[in-house]
This record gives sequence, structure tokens and C-alpha cells, in this order.
Amino acid sequence: MNAPVSITRAAEGYDRKAWTVAEIQAMQRAGLIDQKWPYELVEGELIPKMASKNNPHELWKHWLDRFLQRGLPDHIAASVEPTLYLDDSTFVEPDILIRPTRILPSDVRGGDVLLAIEISDTTLRYDLNLKAQVYARFGVRHYWVLDAEKERPFVHTGPSEAGYAEVAELGPEAVLTLPFEPALSFTLRQFG
Repeated sequence: MNAPVSITRAAEGYDRKAWTVAEIQAMQRAGLIDQKWPYELVEGELIPKMASKNNPHELWKHWLDRFLQRGLPDHIAASVEPTLYLDDSTFVEPDILIRPTRILPSDVRGGDVLLAIEISDTTLRYDLNLKAQVYARFGVRHYWVLDAEKERPFVHTGPSEAGYAEVAELGPEAVLTLPFEPALSFTLRQFG
């Protein structure tokens, strides 16, 4: 007897099979999916990530990583592009994920995340909409989207099933302070 197949419905209304994290990992192990192919799994749907990583994106990611590695206390860790498993049908890869050091990267879940940061040069709409909804639904307390094109941060706080209660769009001179480490702050203008 065959088990029922989970389905998801894309925007155009056609049913699609809903994948699980375990199924995707099995396909990777079998060589059916190249692990270097950039994608995220959101509620069973494979979402291709924008492969182009322009200079501002890479420079900002490098600068932020160096800034965090130099300034964070030992009990807080920053990871660049880790896989964040949120449930059996959802994983995402934030550009920078800040978490307690005592939790292994593969064991981190939404409520453990101290801050998720996306650097957007070609993915702003995705990062501000679908990805923000996913992070909020899974309890990521602080989510920042850094718009590399217009040098503006979007600071999301107050996660719930319905989304973030507060989203503040700030300017390039705004001082961004890590909510869990007030001694660490920067402006986007420092990236240049």
C-alpha cells in the first residue's frame, strides 16, 4: 500500500509534491541533487536562490563576518551561510546567523537564533516577504535585511505566526546595534 503523497500548490495553482528535509538529503547523498546548487526548502517547496553574488553582497558579508568574529564574546557564534533547519519541510540559508556557541550549527532552530541577517543585492523582494514570513513563523526574534543597492537596513522584531510585529526601514547612517550585545554597533556606510 502506497503512502499518500504530500502536495503543495504553486502560485499558478498546479499541485506539486511537497518535499521533506530527509528526502532532499537522501537525493543529495544519491547524487540526484548537486549540493552546490543554491536552493532553500520552504514548506516543502524547493526555492532556487539567486546564484549571482555581486561585489557589494560579498564585500558586506566579508566585512560583517570579520566585524562579528572580532567583537562577539565567546558564548556567541556567527556563521556564514549555514543551513538553518526549521522543521521537517523547511530549511533556509541566511547570509549570517548568530547563535549561542553551545548549540551546534546543525541543531539550531528558529527560537535559538539570536539574529539572522540577509544581504540583499538581487533578492530584496524575497528576503522582505517570503523569507521574513518564514523566519517570523519559526520564532527568529531578530531579522535584518541589508539592502546593498540603496544602503538601507530593514530591522524586523516581534515574530509571530502572522509575521513580524515591527519592521523598521532605516537609512545608511542608522546605527545598527546587536540586540543581545549592545557594545557592538555599526552603520552600513562603514562597509564602503
